Amino acid sequence: MPIIPDVVGITSNQRLRTLAAERVPGASLRFFRVVFAAVVAISALRLLILDWTSTLYSNPTIHFAYSGLGWVPVLPSTLMRIQVAAIAIAAVAVAFGFMYRYSIALVWFLFSWMEFTEATVYLNHYWFISVMSFLMIFLPLDSRGTVPRGTLWMVRFQVGVVYIFAGLAKINTDWLLQGLPMALWLPGRTDLPIVGPMLNHQSVAIALAWGGAIFDCAVVWFLLWRRTRLWAWLCVVAFHIATFILFPPIGVFPFLMVAASLVFFEPDWPIELAGRVTGWLAGRQVMPDAFARRLESAGQARMAKPDESDRPARAARPIRRLTFAAAILWVSIQILLPLRQYLIPGDARWTGEGFRFGWNVLAVERAGDVTFRVTDTTTGRTRSVPVDTMLTTQQRRVVPVEPELIRQAAHHLADVEAERLGIDRDQVAVRADAFVSVNGRRARRLIDPKVDLAAEPAGYWHQSWILPGP
Repeated sequence: MPIIPDVVGITSNQRLRTLAAERVPGASLRFFRVVFAAVVAISALRLLILDWTSTLYSNPTIHFAYSGLGWVPVLPSTLMRIQVAAIAIAAVAVAFGFMYRYSIALVWFLFSWMEFTEATVYLNHYWFISVMSFLMIFLPLDSRGTVPRGTLWMVRFQVGVVYIFAGLAKINTDWLLQGLPMALWLPGRTDLPIVGPMLNHQSVAIALAWGGAIFDCAVVWFLLWRRTRLWAWLCVVAFHIATFILFPPIGVFPFLMVAASLVFFEPDWPIELAGRVTGWLAGRQVMPDAFARRLESAGQARMAKPDESDRPARAARPIRRLTFAAAILWVSIQILLPLRQYLIPGDARWTGEGFRFGWNVLAVERAGDVTFRVTDTTTGRTRSVPVDTMLTTQQRRVVPVEPELIRQAAHHLADVEAERLGIDRDQVAVRADAFVSVNGRRARRLIDPKVDLAAEPAGYWHQSWILPGP
């Protein structure tokens, strides 16, 4: 009896690997590659034109690191501008398929390097660019013909992860019962024509909050189903246009997701669309012969088995198994990384632990203030240091509400104070009076004021000095 499940499991795995190796047209993935690369190039150019490379990354006095990434070096302003310019150039090369593997690897390396130098600049679409560009290194998105079906599955999965976890993050009482934080943001857009006056009502915020949660949780499944795919994609377009209008700071993320959602259509849809447009321009109902032939070959390729004529079948099997195992590992990481916020004790919206990289899109509004008390333990003298004296505008918005970043700021203050007084680093204690408001509630103390944060190491799970949230 125990043998039967094993046999079934082996058979299922073999069938899944065989299905993943089948060839399908690569047209939709080529389109995705071009649009993705264009968004990366535009984002890089924005950084250069607005000089955000200096104000956000290079010039701050203190640089706040992601957990475990404090070793990533921060380049001087001039070198970082060169780095961002190189990202734009490499992205253009990706769009044209020029030295694709090297170009996309360069995009991933340089963009992720820039992103990991400053935790206060975290954006969901920046993280999506890092994750997707790394995945694209191993996918043949430069293929002019067919690609393994598994390639299409992986891109669809990566896009779907964003929506599903963004939906899960909205399943809470604040979002569904009170329309928070939507009810805090919408009144600021009452200047909009027609809909503006309605945005002052909480009932509208609750309705939009429910719509957003249902959309994020359900849209991937409707995109996968052929009968509802077109309608689901039109909802994607409407949803992201609405978010762009209502929340301008969200940046290019809506446009990136609209384009990315097209991978759920048939893999040859660009060929079919081009044929229809060409036929319409020619004033005929029938497509030109060239496009008809391409569509016919694409349809045949959809059901074709992988071409292994250039290698023995036995040699192909280990490679296929290794590829399949790597794909399972990647899928597992992409699922577990966002889930960690639900495994760490406490509410991630309050503690900030596991909140990043979890696709928490528009999930919470936090505001806070922090003052540090720096003590020379040799004399007992204490002085207060407000956070405004050492942080940039961007950092002042993020650091007071993030316990881990407050800890890093305390370590920096201890180093500065020890150097100023000419004493050992361990003779300086730094405590914090930090108060945070979540979704417009009364501010509450975030960190135990008795704890010397300068003596606390970086934490990768729950930190006991973070006080319970509301």
